[in-house]
Amino acid sequence: MKNREEAESSTIQKRNIDWFTSTFWTRKKTENSAIIVMATRWNLNDLPGMILDIAKDSKEHWDILVIKGIDDE
Repeated sequence: MKNREEAESSTIQKRNIDWFTSTFWTRKKTENSAIIVMATRWNLNDLPGMILDIAKDSKEHWDILVIKGIDDE
């Protein structure tokens, strides 16, 4: 993301999610292909959030590693 305004833009969020589902996701070689996503969460409706929702609802196995930038404790 270039800036916070872009991260908050529903147009940009939709564009990123559309790209992921229509282009990236369809290019998996097999059902067992590994996908590694490294991202910073900027908004609840961003691409990483959508990917986490897919993982939660999926019957496939997902390993999710979350590293907080700031530890609240």
